[in-house]
Amino acid sequence: MSENKHRRAHMGGRGGGPAGALAMPQEKPKDFKGSVKRLSGYLAPQKFKFIVVLVFSAASTLFSIVSPKIMGLATTKIAEGVMGGFQSAHFEYIFWILVLLSVLYAASSALSVFSPAMLNAASKRLMT
Repeated sequence: MSENKHRRAHMGGRGGGPAGALAMPQEKPKDFKGSVKRLSGYLAPQKFKFIVVLVFSAASTLFSIVSPKIMGLATTKIAEGVMGGFQSAHFEYIFWILVLLSVLYAASSALSVFSPAMLNAASKRLMT
């Protein structure tokens, strides 16, 4: 019985339990340049799709970042109008800012939906 307890105490650490494989030291690739060349060879036929996904993702992120800044312009005009008693409110200006925001948010949503779909299609092609 005392042997059993002694054995259990030493099983902890690396290699013990379900997460033991995650704690093992990783092996370094023997031929990194060769592996990269092989991987780029596999990805070469789908290069255009990967570039489009990269551009769409960057554009979607840019639209999501710029939209709140543009919304701030509309908020400022509304605040100026409230302070001026709505006689100085520029409703047409606010309308066009809201139209621009609608277009930017719609484009951001479309791009963020289309990018993973295209990436999924490219991945499926690589597997066949």
